[in-house]
Amino acid sequence: MYLEHQAAAFDEFLAQNASFWTEHGGAAVSDRCIYVDLAHDNPAYLLTNLWIAKYLQRQLGARLVGLTVSSIKNAPYFDFVSVRRLAESFLIDEVRTIDDEAFDDAALSAAFARTVESLQGHALRQAVLSFAADVDPDIGWLLYDSWIRQQVIGSFDEPSDELIECATRLLRARRGTRAIMAEQAIAASVVGHYHYSPYAWMAREAVASGAPAYFQSLLLPVSLRRFKNLDDFRRGRSGDFLQCYQEAVRSRMSDEQLDVFSRRMFDVQGGVRQFFRAMTQAATVASREDALRQLGLEPANPTVCIYVPALCGPPHCFGPLAFDDNGDWLNASLCIATETPGVNFLVKAHPQDATYDVSGLVARCAATFGAHANIRFLDPDIPPNQVAAMCDLAVTVSGTPGYELAARGVPTMAAGPSRYSGLGFCIDATSLDTYRAWLSNPRRATIDETGMREALAFMFFEMSAARSQSIFLPAMRFIGTAEFWFEATRRLRGGLPEEDPLWRNLSHMVDTDLPFLLNVDVVADGVARPAPRTHVEVALAGLHALGLRAQRRLEQALRDAQQAMQNADAEREKTMAFMAALLGPERVLRFGTGEPGNAFLQQGWSVPEEGGIWTDGDSAAIDLPALPPGMIYVMECYGYTTAEAPEQRVVLQCNGGPTVAECLKWGEGSRDIAIPSGGRARSEQIRILLENPLVPEGGARRLGLWLQAIRIHPRA
Repeated sequence: MYLEHQAAAFDEFLAQNASFWTEHGGAAVSDRCIYVDLAHDNPAYLLTNLWIAKYLQRQLGARLVGLTVSSIKNAPYFDFVSVRRLAESFLIDEVRTIDDEAFDDAALSAAFARTVESLQGHALRQAVLSFAADVDPDIGWLLYDSWIRQQVIGSFDEPSDELIECATRLLRARRGTRAIMAEQAIAASVVGHYHYSPYAWMAREAVASGAPAYFQSLLLPVSLRRFKNLDDFRRGRSGDFLQCYQEAVRSRMSDEQLDVFSRRMFDVQGGVRQFFRAMTQAATVASREDALRQLGLEPANPTVCIYVPALCGPPHCFGPLAFDDNGDWLNASLCIATETPGVNFLVKAHPQDATYDVSGLVARCAATFGAHANIRFLDPDIPPNQVAAMCDLAVTVSGTPGYELAARGVPTMAAGPSRYSGLGFCIDATSLDTYRAWLSNPRRATIDETGMREALAFMFFEMSAARSQSIFLPAMRFIGTAEFWFEATRRLRGGLPEEDPLWRNLSHMVDTDLPFLLNVDVVADGVARPAPRTHVEVALAGLHALGLRAQRRLEQALRDAQQAMQNADAEREKTMAFMAALLGPERVLRFGTGEPGNAFLQQGWSVPEEGGIWTDGDSAAIDLPALPPGMIYVMECYGYTTAEAPEQRVVLQCNGGPTVAECLKWGEGSRDIAIPSGGRARSEQIRILLENPLVPEGGARRLGLWLQAIRIHPRA
């Protein structure tokens, strides 16, 4: 729950939230239950699940029952007491734990241990996938996907005590969920994931009883999907998805709307956000021939780019695969590559691969396959437009490259079922033989303007039309900070449920029985909208809402300001400590593509490049953590100079104190410049002034200083 140094802000939110729902919340008018998933340590998931559940309660009149666990493996911030207090502030009727030891399934757990104890590799993985299929066809894949997610690995080869312990806990959660949800009629379930246990059991029990499961697939803005039955649950997509997508979304998209979205997505943002960030576009894109030659590949050969997903992402959530898991898919793809020397293969790891696979599978594959003349492993942060210029076929399992690269004009192939299966713009490789055939002859794959447009339309659906903001949910940037709960409290004072886009969009989803939440403000035509009101009704409603908001803001203005100052002070200290830790034992902070030093840069810098970054303009700034007495920062840098302008004068100033002037000259190598001390301030705010920034021929940037690294040195 990230409550360290946040207890006061959390307590204030609980009080305000309880008051808010006392005034605005629906109450149970039937014995049916909406079961809401509370088995998370991420406050954004918890809050979003609870808001969705309260909005459903206002429509369905059912009781709210929270389902959680006593502890979560690899979730150090989970705290059962805090989760229960949070749920109670939403006036939830009851909170139950599904992993009590009374729910142990000793016989099935023992059978699992016997099944896997002597197996390895492919045989082991298949045994887990098919385990107890006669008892429940979902047990195997849910155990499998839960295990790799819990361990943060892409695959596994050997049984372990931890695997058996994981299965025991998940089978216990399965029995607990089933027993609790069988006590009363189910109106719906709301889950933050459905891909793996314990969230999957909550969704499964609802649909097995004929009640819908509402699955929150992405964080803010909210993306919501609805499953009605077990088939929906097992394929990760409702059976009526394709028809509803065409009727409710695609047929109502205008060309102008798609063109605006395309410009924003590709020209401004740079593509789909990966791990909540946009990938940087290459300022200049090397030609296919030049780029492949630089990689040591034959440009005349067809080229396939293998996009590695987050490896611990649940591989079976859209149905059965021709591979054991994502790691098995990657290894099989590279084995095919070694057997196909006439095709170039590029491997692009996920930008956060180190986070999503602690076993280092991609690095091990690079060591095994990287020496082959036709296989190259790319920088994970290579700009997507550069990859698009190089490849004839982009390959994924079920991820965003399947539609993003197609929208860029590159044929794509999904190695398994996906949320965009059947839409026509991406090749669906339904078997290993089909997959191998396409990899062996990738130039057979083509995409025309119609296919690109369909891929762009689905991208618009995923990124915009099927996502909803909420006036009550804090922004993603606040997660993990004290500001999160302060912001959640502030937002409670800023509106009414009826004013919330999430309320409006969720109501439309339920009323029209759509399999996905649709942002009715984004899709242009044909969606149900509130009936028009008279001018007098509009004016009175507006004045009432305005008066309530003004009153709440005035009542809390002083407390808000005081709390904001305290939170900002604590957050700054925490942030600076975190930044200091980033320097690591080498005491070197590096800058450039993918380097941690970029987070310290303020205004006045160009885009990071390999090995460093240029200043852009007359000045630039860096904000570094303060150093202990006796230590100083030293910059490794050189100036942008030419034969015609051989000197670049640089002035450094720290925290508005004394300045240091240096003259960087044409032809000299990297220089070390000691940064003047900033005194006893909490941070070193360094300003760099450039007397003679130069514009390269054919360029637009005004370059002055190339920064490679900053080291910590003892003061001379």
